[in-house]
Amino acid sequence: MKNVTYINAGAGSGKTYTLTRILAEKLSEKDENGNPVIMPSQVILTTFTDLAAAEFREKARVQILENGNFKAASQMDSAAIGTVHSVALQFIKKFWYLLDYGADIKTISERDEDFYMSQSLARIVSEKDENGKVKRQQDLDNFRRFRDHFDICDGFSHPDYLFWQRHLNEVVEKMEYYDVNDVETSIEKSFETLETLYSGEVFTEEKKKGFLDFLGRYYEYVQTCTTGEAEKQRPLLKAVLHHCEDLGDLLPLVGLKPAAQAGNIETNCPGFTDFVEELNRMVVSQSELAVLKPFVKSIFDLAKEWRDDYIQYKKRNHIISYNDMEQLFLHLITNEQEVKDYVKENFKLIMVDEFQDSNPIQLKIFNRLSELIAQGDGHSYWVGDPKQAIYGFRGADTDLVNSVAERFTFYPDDK
Repeated sequence: MKNVTYINAGAGSGKTYTLTRILAEKLSEKDENGNPVIMPSQVILTTFTDLAAAEFREKARVQILENGNFKAASQMDSAAIGTVHSVALQFIKKFWYLLDYGADIKTISERDEDFYMSQSLARIVSEKDENGKVKRQQDLDNFRRFRDHFDICDGFSHPDYLFWQRHLNEVVEKMEYYDVNDVETSIEKSFETLETLYSGEVFTEEKKKGFLDFLGRYYEYVQTCTTGEAEKQRPLLKAVLHHCEDLGDLLPLVGLKPAAQAGNIETNCPGFTDFVEELNRMVVSQSELAVLKPFVKSIFDLAKEWRDDYIQYKKRNHIISYNDMEQLFLHLITNEQEVKDYVKENFKLIMVDEFQDSNPIQLKIFNRLSELIAQGDGHSYWVGDPKQAIYGFRGADTDLVNSVAERFTFYPDDK
């Protein structure tokens, strides 16, 4: 990466001081005619909170004043110092006519976003066709079958038939953070992973009969036991014996413990050890793919429809979310020549604080900005410490950040 310097700043290393010192030095440089090489208006500095951005601006102003550069200090408000979102929003509002959102772009709050997305999802999964049938009924059936198969419950041990919404949210979030639009590739890769994991013996009718024959004998044995484990197992064994349609109904017995002393189990109920081992192996049976694959496909298909529906809603109403800010900013500096020229002509210094908390979209933004200003001999400084990453819940990818950091020139001579 051309003209990028990475500062690996651990806790207590004074990274704020280092960044402000570099900024003050760069703003104090003069060319052969005595003119500033870089002016505050040619600086973009991003960090992760508005408070940190304000702190940087003031500390930089103080440092610049100490260097005797009063003109630059008085112009610090013209520097683009703020969060990634605030900087992105400046560009979006400036170049709104290159986008599909209109001049009156508004930012949707996270609370309003959650409300709309809930309403949108409810509408999509209940929408009916011209014959009055629910269009997404097959997906809902796949979710219910998955819940019943694996007996998914909530925190109160009640059947959780809405569990799939959590998975759906996670998929949509990942699509946002990683800028994914092609779910077919995701489905294909997921199927490949499942087929690798679930490659065990198929659960046949013959295998089921063998399991139930043993469970019948074991249940009779448990009836004679007086231990607490036996009391706990009786209702479960009875339920399985009276209702066992597929392997999923046997899964609650995985890891079954002897109802009495382990040393006597093979004498009192021969075959117990073999049964437990065989059941443990059956957890990865190929038979499970018949439940897992439809669930995965429904989740991804629904996630794409849900996300596309939300995107159209925002465009119609001229609103953008925080994730949109990053994606639209990246689109502008990657695909719009007018914006690329604007960056190359107007900015010479990019500074990124808390680089370790960057998500993949932000990393693309920083990389693209650095590429553009490098064409005009500008420079970028990225500072971070992977050990201090705290924004994983927002899509930060520490492994990705580490991989990128390995390609940088370190500052000053710290390799």
